[in-house]
Amino acid sequence: MRQSDRRDAPDPTASVDVPPGEVVAETNRILASGRFPASERRRTFLRFIVDETLAGRAGRLKGFAIALAVFGRDDTFDSQLDPVVRLEARRLRRDLDSYYANAGRNDPVRISIPKGTYVPTFLRQGPAKEGASDDRAVPPQPLGRPAPRGPSVLVMPFDGLDGTESSRYIGLGISQDLIGNLFRFPSLQVQAMPPTTTGPASGNPAEAGGGLGADYVVFGSVRLDSAGLRIVAHLQKIPSGRIAWTRTYSRPADPKILVQTQAEVASEIATALGQPYGAVLGGVGGNSFVPAVSSMKSYICVMRAYGFRWNFPLDEFASVVRGLEEAVRNDPDYADAWAMLGWLHIDSGRLGLSGDAGRPSDYQRGLDETSHAVALEPNNPLALKALAAAHHYMGRYDESERLTRLALEINPYDPEALAQLGWRLAVRGRFEEGIPLLTAAIDRTLNPPSWYFHLVAIDLYRRNDYRRMLQVAERSALGDVGFSFLLLAIAHACLGNRAETRKALDALARHQPLADDPADYIRRHGATEEIAESLSKGLELARTLVSPP
Repeated sequence: MRQSDRRDAPDPTASVDVPPGEVVAETNRILASGRFPASERRRTFLRFIVDETLAGRAGRLKGFAIALAVFGRDDTFDSQLDPVVRLEARRLRRDLDSYYANAGRNDPVRISIPKGTYVPTFLRQGPAKEGASDDRAVPPQPLGRPAPRGPSVLVMPFDGLDGTESSRYIGLGISQDLIGNLFRFPSLQVQAMPPTTTGPASGNPAEAGGGLGADYVVFGSVRLDSAGLRIVAHLQKIPSGRIAWTRTYSRPADPKILVQTQAEVASEIATALGQPYGAVLGGVGGNSFVPAVSSMKSYICVMRAYGFRWNFPLDEFASVVRGLEEAVRNDPDYADAWAMLGWLHIDSGRLGLSGDAGRPSDYQRGLDETSHAVALEPNNPLALKALAAAHHYMGRYDESERLTRLALEINPYDPEALAQLGWRLAVRGRFEEGIPLLTAAIDRTLNPPSWYFHLVAIDLYRRNDYRRMLQVAERSALGDVGFSFLLLAIAHACLGNRAETRKALDALARHQPLADDPADYIRRHGATEEIAESLSKGLELARTLVSPP
């Protein structure tokens, strides 16, 4: 240890008295506020120490590590000769005090940095006195400059070299689990290609990564034969095209060993990315779930269900469900299979995949199956998120929120869980809590799915900020989702754009029954009556604008 490290004040154990998801939301709320006076570098400082504390690395928050990670110093740094960390920490404390004395008085959580340490504490705040200033009426900036962080990584589905469907879904499974493991490194920004893509054979990895603004792309191949599995993984730097890391793994065709290999690959990739401040020292292997599955066939059925849930091809629904039903018969303790089976029954209820939308029997089956998944593995994030979805669509909103927060406690950096919690809070009218979570999910995702933006646009609509609503709706419409066209039509109508309103309505007309009754559609997703009625009025305004005189 350097002499300068020994002269830093010792750090106490971090105080984390609120769920990590709420801490992430509060951090994003502070950084989105126009009344937080910190410089850009001190904002990076705050994000860094919060991320490190939530990741369980508070003990490593010393002046030396912070100087390297935040202030661009090298390993010759000596805190006695260069007091930058101490001075900026003092200023950051003042910035936080100023924020909570004014704009943040009503925030539910308070972040502070006790003197003599760089470890933040997270405590609940009581309500402010009547008349306290509160800038939360100003909506967060969902599409603004992202918080500084480490490298962004695109993970592509691994190519099945033997051309079989089994290899394709194993390749998808490798990429999905690799993404989940990489999410455990808080400074990484991680994104996946849609599972309909078959890996490098479908395009140039560097071009795909560069198109999404990634710094690196992970790609590879998998071959399954009588000798077992052969996995080749590559990490490529963009835009130079230089291969930064590559490795070949030969493993038996055993799904348990495959999951362990995926954790090993994630740890080695994170190491190759040069994660600063010891991010990889804790590793990820110990945090990975080893599934109770005996056959690759059951594993492949679950991966096929993952692929289905990206774009919901209706003609595949019945066969995907049959595959999962066979998987739980053959491997009755396989929690992921039960969770995906339940989630598909919930999807059937909310989207009408096997009949009328909103059927109670579909939701009940989904609840039973996802409950069983959680009973098998109480700390399985997939099972918790699926069970949370079941409770939400059965109107048990408090229980849904509790379960999603549990999933976030396991991995506070999972953007899907952040987005699910934010979406459900906002759709129940709790916009001030939900929008920062959605913003955090967008911020951590290179190419967010359309639904991440929908409630952000609705929040702007209710604030009469139609220009920014249009900006968000246009971004969400890149995914060709019907609800995005509804938001586009409303935004254009509110701005008086007749021709663009007509185009959006024509696109919306392709999506039934949403176009017929948007209020009923969003009510089925748990929306408040206020939200449902406002969207109906907005659609009526759009149709009136384009109607012949």
